Amino acid sequence: MRFQHEKIVEFPFLFLTKEDAQKAEQVISSMSPDELERMVRWAARIQTGIQVLKITKDFVMANPGMSLALFVPILAVFLHLFGYI
Repeated sequence: MRFQHEKIVEFPFLFLTKEDAQKAEQVISSMSPDELERMVRWAARIQTGIQVLKITKDFVMANPGMSLALFVPILAVFLHLFGYI
């Protein structure tokens, strides 16, 4: 159960209490600039991937026939690999 007064930072899958935020701040402040840059680059890559997935999902869901057109050939490949076709 999450309590509203305990949350200070909220993302879709991230809830931090004040103590957790302080620990995270200490860890980040002890990191070298290279480590921080690498972490930011990975975060940007992940964010870009999530955005692409959302756009793809919206496109496929907007066109119901498109999901069937994508699913059937993939199913055929798997069935062929397992020797059913």
